[in-house]
Amino acid sequence: MVDNVTVGRVCVQSSSFIPDLDGGKNKTQLIVDDIVSYLKNPSVYSLEKAGSLSNFVNNSSEIEPWVFIGGGLIIIVSTSEQDPESMIVTVGDAEGKYATQIFVPPALTTSLKDIFIRSHTNADDESFTKEQKKANSKYDIVDYNCKVYFNEKPEDLVVCRHISLQYCIDSMNENTGKVPLKECYSTPEGIQQHFPYELDQQFDNLINNPPPGTCVVASDKFGEILSVFFHRMEKEKLTHMAAIVKSQKHAMAVRLRIKQTPAGETEYVVSFYDPNATNTAVRYKAKNCDSFGSLQSFINIELANIKWVKTEICSECVGIIPYLPREQAHLLSGIENELQPPLSPSALYLLMQMGTYENIVLFFDKLRNSQEMTVSKVLEILAAKGPGGTYGLYMSLQHDNLNKINEYITNLNFRANS
Repeated sequence: MVDNVTVGRVCVQSSSFIPDLDGGKNKTQLIVDDIVSYLKNPSVYSLEKAGSLSNFVNNSSEIEPWVFIGGGLIIIVSTSEQDPESMIVTVGDAEGKYATQIFVPPALTTSLKDIFIRSHTNADDESFTKEQKKANSKYDIVDYNCKVYFNEKPEDLVVCRHISLQYCIDSMNENTGKVPLKECYSTPEGIQQHFPYELDQQFDNLINNPPPGTCVVASDKFGEILSVFFHRMEKEKLTHMAAIVKSQKHAMAVRLRIKQTPAGETEYVVSFYDPNATNTAVRYKAKNCDSFGSLQSFINIELANIKWVKTEICSECVGIIPYLPREQAHLLSGIENELQPPLSPSALYLLMQMGTYENIVLFFDKLRNSQEMTVSKVLEILAAKGPGGTYGLYMSLQHDNLNKINEYITNLNFRANS
């Protein structure tokens, strides 16, 4: 026992296994020693100093939430089954031949998280922002996406589209922009009481009748489309709006607010919400609405370094479906013309999945007029497939709009014969 941190050797599966030695200690023990030293006195022990822990933190990959691999080692951070407020750190070799566990009491779990949140800041040489870090430090992040059932329909799960839509509804409630994340999004009971089953039909209605301003944009231009919305809000004297942010396999949400500070300055506030971090949002505010970054900069840092998040959420492009009261929806008309999606299969698939006929026509016009496209590239785009191999044409059929199909076939024949 070292200052209430317990260290124990477990999971020795091979008596013939001899770990690599470094100064008389194997790599696991060196990292364990560094973790214990930091937990004993985080104000004195620097995570910046060279050493086994620093090297692991800076070079490991997170293959699942709180599961890190690097240099032949694996570190797993988990909740203690005996004491849910405490945590267990398991440090071992990637093959599972040996491991050491560290029991971390409740008083030290924040310091423990500080160690491994840092591993994200080196992902792809892109530092995470203070806003992303603040979202993680505000609460212990929980994920109830696809884990809670509706009260009215116990056989149906509350999934990302329901959670994101409810976030939009709460964002516009009485025009306050306040979402009761702690009260209604932090426990299974709170979710069941707050999320009605009618959300399922409401989301279908939103997709089948996309409101004005619905568009698809490149993920790295996410900040640019936020700027477009903010400028339109100012023009139309709107102070709040919300929107669904949709990738091909996931639904998220964003709320935008324009506020006046006590000093009379204008502040632009963005709160980005991912149902996989159910009880928190990443919040930015700026004096300049043109200063917001890519979609990656809005992703919760517990998720952002995971491979499927990069490929399925922060993919090439995302769809934006505005959520405003019906009497205000027309105020966003024409926004889809201000920032066009990339000419790519994923963009066309998302347009067809979302059922935005006017945007599909704009996409085809841009494709037809492009001077850089070869016939093979055009056919690749027109044969757009989703992650599971589903064709965009099939998604258009689901929306029961023959105009989309005719436009698709006309362009397919046009390019095939050119």
